[in-house]
Amino acid sequence: RRFVFHTYGESGFDIDVGEDGGVVVTWFQQALRQDEGRLSLLEHLEKEMRRLRLMDLSRRKDIVPAHEWSMISSLHSAFVTAFGHALSSDTTFDEYSHPCFSSN
Repeated sequence: RRFVFHTYGESGFDIDVGEDGGVVVTWFQQALRQDEGRLSLLEHLEKEMRRLRLMDLSRRKDIVPAHEWSMISSLHSAFVTAFGHALSSDTTFDEYSHPCFSSN
C-alpha cells in the first residue's frame, strides 16, 4: 500500500510484506523535512495517531448503515496500523534505492 501526503510535497511511504513475512516501510521524498513553521510529515502522523486512537468505534451509530460502519472501522484500523508501522520504522530516505526512482 502507498500513503501519499500531497500537502507535504508528495512525501509518503509504501508498506509491503518483506521476504521474511514482516512489514517493510519504504519512505519516499523528504518526509523528515520541516518547512518554515509547518509540521513535518512525521509530526503530522504522530498527531493523526493520537486523534485516531481517541476515536471510539466500538459501537455503531444508529444513523450509519451497517455496511458503511464496517468500511469506516476497516479504514480506521488500516490507518492506525499503517501509521504505527511508519512511525516505528527507519525513516531514512534514499531516492536512488527507492523503486519509484529506479532506472530499470
